[in-house]
Amino acid sequence: MTNKELDKWIAKNVTLKKPYKVAMALTSDESGIALIEGELIGRSDVEQYCKDYPKYHCKIVDVYPEYTTDPAAAMEVLEKCYEKTNLSICTCKSPDGYKFWLPNGFSIALNATTLELAICLFAKKLFSKCERD
Repeated sequence: MTNKELDKWIAKNVTLKKPYKVAMALTSDESGIALIEGELIGRSDVEQYCKDYPKYHCKIVDVYPEYTTDPAAAMEVLEKCYEKTNLSICTCKSPDGYKFWLPNGFSIALNATTLELAICLFAKKLFSKCERD
């Protein structure tokens, strides 16, 4: 699973956030690609923007928060983990990644290069486990 796929999974299953729509289009001089959010173009409907300006070859894409790389977003995920379990969550860095454990005995070692990624992997395991229980 890529980071972007994990970000999407976290949004759908942990934080319950919907993606925001972004129009991806050629720049006016056709020299590159521009990401256009509704607020930046003064419209709330980026799909209409693409219909209004077909020459820019617009494509609508879903964008999710970058939980796996953004420290603040990862902390939001960790808060959701706490809300789900109502238990303290402990973590420590090890030579192989990170280890998480809960007072109820649930623990897991994760091979992750960053704490943000480790938090997301932990949340995926935790929320997947809770769905099965």
